[in-house]
Amino acid sequence: MPPKGVIAELGWVFARFFWGESEFGFKRHWSAWKILCRPVEEGGVGFCSLQAIIEAFSRKLWWLFRYGLSLWAQFMRARYVGELHPNQVSISPKFSPTGKRMFRIRFSMEMWLKWDLSREDVAFWWDNWSGLDPLAWRFPDLASNARVYDFLREGQWDHLTLAAFPSEVTESAADSFFCFGKVPDGLVWTLQLLGEFSTKLAYQVVRSSGIRLWTFVSIWHSLIQQKFSFLMWRLLHEQLPVDNVLAKFQGHGPSRCQCCSLPQLETLQHVFATGVLANEVWGFFGQSLGVATPSVACVRSRCYKWWLLSVKGRAFRWLSRVLPLLIV
Repeated sequence: MPPKGVIAELGWVFARFFWGESEFGFKRHWSAWKILCRPVEEGGVGFCSLQAIIEAFSRKLWWLFRYGLSLWAQFMRARYVGELHPNQVSISPKFSPTGKRMFRIRFSMEMWLKWDLSREDVAFWWDNWSGLDPLAWRFPDLASNARVYDFLREGQWDHLTLAAFPSEVTESAADSFFCFGKVPDGLVWTLQLLGEFSTKLAYQVVRSSGIRLWTFVSIWHSLIQQKFSFLMWRLLHEQLPVDNVLAKFQGHGPSRCQCCSLPQLETLQHVFATGVLANEVWGFFGQSLGVATPSVACVRSRCYKWWLLSVKGRAFRWLSRVLPLLIV
């Protein structure tokens, strides 16, 4: 697993490439890379976080290790586990980087794994067959190397034996489902309907999630060049170099909009929504579809008016969706 410093440096390289450079050096990074790595519906631009990718593949390593069908998995169990259960092993300084990487995410990964019982050969205390995490984590003083079949009598739970344990153990056994057969007990990833591990889904689980906003979904369209959508994205995030934004970074200019007969303070809302030229442009296109917005409406209000417009016909719906992007 790459060191955190290497991951951070790679993120910085990606950001410098994305924002570009000029003859005066690298351009300003208007947004943090971790924000750009969010999905578009959460206010990002859909890039993938390198840290989250590594975390997702770490969980895939644990899945392959616990699934136990490959030669690599057999080797790793022989090297790190021996006669113990994987959940009994303590991380040692002697572990290789790959071993430390796997066992570091063991607890979070085991919560998503569940055993479907057939031969009942899994560990009663150390495997998650009940869906409540390994029982040894809840009752460490009771844990042993017993198997599930040690608590069965004639195909049923031995309730006399289970009665000696806390009620939570008995309830877990009563709620579990198992069927007898010759098929080995199967490992299931509970986050996937089919039970198979998915790196894509693991990425979605481990990444930093934000609030889903309908506004940001509306600014991206497959038939519109992404540069138009990204301009709107920067506008909604107030990341365009107009005077009032530059003033936050100690950049002071004449601060007068040149588009008006009576120049006013150059702000994002004035340039793109409430100024004389902005009102003329919004009004020209608005008359075509009967969209009327107050001259003092902000950019978001104008866009919402278009996006929520009730029109008939696929072409008109498409126009109401993309025209705000082109107007801006």
